[in-house]
Amino acid sequence: MSHRTYDSETIPISSQYSRLLAREIGIGEKQLPLLLRGTGIQAVNFINDDILLTPKQQITIGLNAYAISGDEGLGLRVGKLLTPEIYGPLGFLVSACPDLGTALEHFISFLPSHISLASLSTSTDDNWIIFKLGLRYTDHEIIRRAAVESISLSLLSLIEAIIGKELDEGRLCCSYPPPSYHKSFARYYRLPVEFNAADDRLYIPKSLAAYPNLISSKANYLYALKICQSMSGKISTRGMTTKERVAQLLLSAPPGTFTEDSVAESLLISKRTLIRRLTEENTTYKTIRDRLLSNIAASQLLETTDSIDSIATLLDYHDSSNFRRAFKKWFMMTPEQFRKQKRKP
Repeated sequence: MSHRTYDSETIPISSQYSRLLAREIGIGEKQLPLLLRGTGIQAVNFINDDILLTPKQQITIGLNAYAISGDEGLGLRVGKLLTPEIYGPLGFLVSACPDLGTALEHFISFLPSHISLASLSTSTDDNWIIFKLGLRYTDHEIIRRAAVESISLSLLSLIEAIIGKELDEGRLCCSYPPPSYHKSFARYYRLPVEFNAADDRLYIPKSLAAYPNLISSKANYLYALKICQSMSGKISTRGMTTKERVAQLLLSAPPGTFTEDSVAESLLISKRTLIRRLTEENTTYKTIRDRLLSNIAASQLLETTDSIDSIATLLDYHDSSNFRRAFKKWFMMTPEQFRKQKRKP
């Protein structure tokens, strides 16, 4: 079987997804050379740096992971891990969108800047939103199956996060025959799965596009959209600094979700190493967190009519007086003064 060649102009892929894969199959430091075989990547760099991978390197790591794990259904396991939060600011953006249709539109738009291997497009008919699932740069059957399974599960995770329940309407169509692990699909999908279809597609009810996002926020939406637009250009030229990686994690979930310890754990480094790296970049975890919180607070004050107490709660301040003190430290004025002075007439 022939394989398409890697296009050097393609947006590279963050190694965070491969580290997630390594953790899922239980790869330890001593086994990393097996996972990285054929990529030219040193284990020490894979562990310590947010290096960027070419599609060819990502495909090689995927094939190695299948060989090591011996699990042909690995795509299902990985897909279950690809919740909106794993995409950093993109997860924050979709969680702030006003409705499901807007969230899906942004997810499809920004997905290539995160995983350039993925090919995802949409169309509609009278009853359905139809997602065409594809894979760029390779015809490897096992990788193609994994892409269909992981992308569809990631989409379903986003959809279910907004509608607040598991989706059992619609269907997943797979162009390949029932694989050896086909009975496992029932553990991952509530909706019907069809094999030997003409192509790979996910169908969901068209009516869901207007489904309101009950935790949407206009200010957070606009702020996260700017972040995503900015970062989609950065990743194509270089890897992220530790400061940017921390900011990306903090933006991936509601305020208060992460602590310094959990951020270090998510980056697969110790808290001491995190502190050292941020010190080398002339910053601290608290500085990054406070800057993000202050930006969100400012956006909320200027773009919404939410009360100060509501904004404090949004930012995980259980006592609004603590939020007011923090805000005054950030901007040298109270939230009320800031809203009055800065808001456009």
